[in-house]
Amino acid sequence: MFIEVVNPNTTWSMTATMGPPSIESHYDEALAVPGILTEIEKGERDSVDGYVIACFGDPGLDAARELAGGPVVGIAEAAMRAAAVRSAMRDCSTGSRRAGEAPPHRHSRVKPRPTVTAG
Repeated sequence: MFIEVVNPNTTWSMTATMGPPSIESHYDEALAVPGILTEIEKGERDSVDGYVIACFGDPGLDAARELAGGPVVGIAEAAMRAAAVRSAMRDCSTGSRRAGEAPPHRHSRVKPRPTVTAG
């Protein structure tokens, strides 16, 4: 089994293959998605079994899932799902060098656990 990790930024310490230096806004996310999808397309030709999008905003996650024949996991969604199992209360804060522009977090598919009360 081969899992490909796709890191969509171009910070040299991380990877230097696609996208903006860091993803801190909607604009940066839009620049990152074409590179992610190109990597998924290459992976499909190379018989990759699954993918991890290694960026906490999970840019291009839904589009990557449409292209891939196997699972595509975004690290933000995975973290939030793990947190949902551990606790009914959770919070995620992100910072940005661009004041007021945080990357979009689209994790509506991660629902809170129902609260059960004894009656």
